[in-house]
Amino acid sequence: IIAALDKIKSEYRIPEVLIYNAGSNTINNPSILSRNDLLNDFNVNVAGALISSRQVIPDMIKRKNGTILFTGGMLALNPVASRASASISKAGLRNLTFTLADELSPFSIHVGIVTIGGVVKPGTFFDPDLIAESYWELFTKRDKREILYKQS
Repeated sequence: IIAALDKIKSEYRIPEVLIYNAGSNTINNPSILSRNDLLNDFNVNVAGALISSRQVIPDMIKRKNGTILFTGGMLALNPVASRASASISKAGLRNLTFTLADELSPFSIHVGIVTIGGVVKPGTFFDPDLIAESYWELFTKRDKREILYKQS
């Protein structure tokens, strides 16, 4: 992640927007979930988001502008036993989003999360092109920290 963002900054320019859309989800109940699986999912879902953010935050602070957006999951709000690892780590990502937003708002850096409540699949309500509109809304309006993308 660090090398990729360094290359982007050197070959193009400092990003104005970062979207972290990675996810890892080990399927297991909490009582049998291995430590390694939990830590791996946490590293992808939370630590990777923080590491990526830290690559752009100093430049965004200097510029006094920027946007950092994350992809969350409804498991953060409605945990499921068989998805314990993702439930835990997506809750961590949601908390990271809100704490970064608090820290960075004085520098006009907007931090938000699109919390998706379903399986992303083309041609459905959860079509990536439809979900993309939520990221665009967070980017352009900058009036909220989270969009819950779910069917009513």
